[in-house]
Amino acid sequence: MTAKVVSFINMKGGVSKTTLAKEFALHFSEREDNKKRVLLIDVDPQMNLTQSIFSIFGYAPSREIADNIEKENENNGKTSEKSPKSRSLKVSEASIASIFSGNISGDVEYEKAILGINDYLSIIPGELGIDFLNRNLDSSAIEKGIYNFIDQHTLKESFDYIFIDCPPTYSSYTVGALVASDHYIIPVRPEAYSILGINMLLQVVSSVQKNNRVYFQDSGLTNLGIVFTSIHSSPRKGIENLISDIKLSKSFKTVPKFDNNFLYNPELSKNLSYNIMMSNSLKSKNNLRVLVNEFESKL
Repeated sequence: MTAKVVSFINMKGGVSKTTLAKEFALHFSEREDNKKRVLLIDVDPQMNLTQSIFSIFGYAPSREIADNIEKENENNGKTSEKSPKSRSLKVSEASIASIFSGNISGDVEYEKAILGINDYLSIIPGELGIDFLNRNLDSSAIEKGIYNFIDQHTLKESFDYIFIDCPPTYSSYTVGALVASDHYIIPVRPEAYSILGINMLLQVVSSVQKNNRVYFQDSGLTNLGIVFTSIHSSPRKGIENLISDIKLSKSFKTVPKFDNNFLYNPELSKNLSYNIMMSNSLKSKNNLRVLVNEFESKL
């Protein structure tokens, strides 16, 4: 078992990179046969991936937040006699902050960084406001932290896939994610400014590889391709034209593209705990299965 480390990244926000990373992970860890062991790493300071996984599996980052969640649910009328109370929410003390802060002083304990959800899914939870918490850290502690932690605990031997959810900005966290990665995927919504976001990302990837050659000596950082997201089954002509323009653009002629799109599902943006694998949407399940199969074939 040698894990493939894959970053889901775009310099533009709101492109479903967090959703795609989560849904890929849940598909591999929840499917009926040939399950894969997946580690999610939330590097985005907004920690949306962490909030969603915690919501799905009943975790909170502190007892205070667990109590507040229950109070909020009660106020919104979302609880009943059968509903779990806040004390049933499990508190996770694991955080990516421990990797960055501990990288200076020495080895980082596994349990302080990784939360095991079940036998097939684990997560290194994000930390809200991590930029503020790490304002006094040397940038190298952040840029090399994830790579060093994976190496220290031989995580590639423990998992089949390691998926990293990246921030939509260029920072030390972005560099740290790419340095630790073998591959990256570019989720894209077909919008007027999509081309600018892709162009900027490709420049960032090129710069990271040039400035960190030692980490890519054995293999480069492979672009698995652009995935168009939130696409309706029968998209408007304007959307079809935008997708075609990006695919045919001279700038992206050599950039791989997924043949399959990630289809629009309105529930994904409405409910943190909603996910395709545990839903009743056959259309979304079939779409995700086809997309994951294409992902595996690219590897």
